Amino acid sequence: MEFLVEIITGADTGKAVRVGEKPLLIGRSDTAGIRLTDESVSWEHATVRVVDGKLFIENLSALGTKLRGQKLAGQTRLGLEDEVELSPQCRLKVQPLEAASGGGLSLMTILLLAIVVLLLGGGVTTFVAMQNQGPPPIVATDENWSNAARELEQRLDQWVKSGKVPAKALAVFQDAIRLERAGDTRTAAVRWRALSTALLTLPAPDAVDGRPTFAENYSGNARSLSVLMGLPGAGSVTDERWRSDRSFADAFVRFVNRRAELNEGS
Repeated sequence: MEFLVEIITGADTGKAVRVGEKPLLIGRSDTAGIRLTDESVSWEHATVRVVDGKLFIENLSALGTKLRGQKLAGQTRLGLEDEVELSPQCRLKVQPLEAASGGGLSLMTILLLAIVVLLLGGGVTTFVAMQNQGPPPIVATDENWSNAARELEQRLDQWVKSGKVPAKALAVFQDAIRLERAGDTRTAAVRWRALSTALLTLPAPDAVDGRPTFAENYSGNARSLSVLMGLPGAGSVTDERWRSDRSFADAFVRFVNRRAELNEGS
């Protein structure tokens, strides 16, 4: 998996470089993978690398490097679209490459307090389930999608408050739905794909040492999501077996991927 490192403030704003398993040196050095001209940045300021699909940054500068207002000490894992301060003048952002290539708005513009209760209107949406080994096709109304969105948003909020999931995951989820409601399906699709990519490496709520990720937890069928949607015969959302973190994580992956597909096809 690759990520994009992009300078978002300072003299080198706009510079961007891909990073994979090979370490990327950031600084003013001639050998730096992303070479900066900003005098406030050290010659060899920091390195970024991907380890087992996760992105890590390490400070090399006596000036220090900050993440979420705190100076880095040793190799530190970066979260979804984290911003890193190399100096007061120079900041960089890291995001999954798929999300970066899709365009759209920066997460800095997301309305973190957006409360979403309805999805984009417009009749009945056909929810085509996985073929062959997957479940049969499911036909869901906008109300069904809204039911699932409400349930997932509430559980995401609980996960964020308990420290199980980063707040930006909830923010991207809310922003994608807000964009759908506004009719901007193109940008909404970019948001859903960014979140889908993040779920490949984001630890599930019951993960131990980073495993399983949301994607690894996914069962490959739509049963959990069908329950949250309130589809006839799927099961009751009040049933304890459908209230577990694992069940919600399973439904979350399915929901995100299907919303991406539906918005891309609209």
